[in-house]
Amino acid sequence: MPNLRIGFRNIFDRNQGCTLSASPALVATLGETFLQQQDRSPSARSTSVAAQDIKASWTSAKAFNYMCTRGHNGTASLQQRIRTYTDSAHTTGVVDNAAADIFNFTNWSVNDVFTEFDFRILKNSVRYVTLITNMQSLNSTYTDAANPDGFMEWSRIFGGKYHEFEYQIPGGGAQLTFEDSGKQDLAADRSVKSEKGGKGRKLELSSAFFTPDDWRELQAGQRYAGFDKDVFVSLQAANGTYLEPYNHGLFKFQVLSAMDRQNSIHGASKLILVES
Repeated sequence: MPNLRIGFRNIFDRNQGCTLSASPALVATLGETFLQQQDRSPSARSTSVAAQDIKASWTSAKAFNYMCTRGHNGTASLQQRIRTYTDSAHTTGVVDNAAADIFNFTNWSVNDVFTEFDFRILKNSVRYVTLITNMQSLNSTYTDAANPDGFMEWSRIFGGKYHEFEYQIPGGGAQLTFEDSGKQDLAADRSVKSEKGGKGRKLELSSAFFTPDDWRELQAGQRYAGFDKDVFVSLQAANGTYLEPYNHGLFKFQVLSAMDRQNSIHGASKLILVES
């Protein structure tokens, strides 16, 4: 099983020289530019359930080994094909990563209902591919022909090259909490009155096992991301069960870890990240 993976830099953002296009065209008011924003809404949306191409091109070559699609409305039949090219015009192919399921996980709870609004925070899919370092354009094709919504929708795409840590986090070192911004009040009759809020996940990860190479990547990543940029995190990459979507997604650092300049192993006791 792969170890903890974190991707700090999103090559699909505009500040990375990325231009997106869609074929066929998306809904006019819900276009592909929404895939380059951190906000969860509004989302980009197709006009039907026909195969949808999202194309990206860059002003310079990029390293690439994963692509995360956040906040989609896909079913268990959702598939993604990724073709990569060495030129910005999508003509000189590198690798054609054939269509594959990206949300066909097993062993869900009966309480995990795909169509419920609050389940949407878990609808984040990741496609891992063999690392290439000379990609200058990409074509991601999504198919989900039986989607009951009659369209496909995605709130953000995120990808590039992840760092895989030397070791997996040991037992007891990875705590997942579901946070809720809603409020509760106790009424006079002692009924608990609740105000619905937004839900999200919080990860607290032990850093006791990080190596000097891990700290090098983490130091550079935290300097770049700070509090304002989101990062990709996966604790159960390629697991194939419900554990994978419960433990991957886009997050922001809530606390920036302390690092000892003399001994990088003597850093903070944990990383704290909140869902973006």
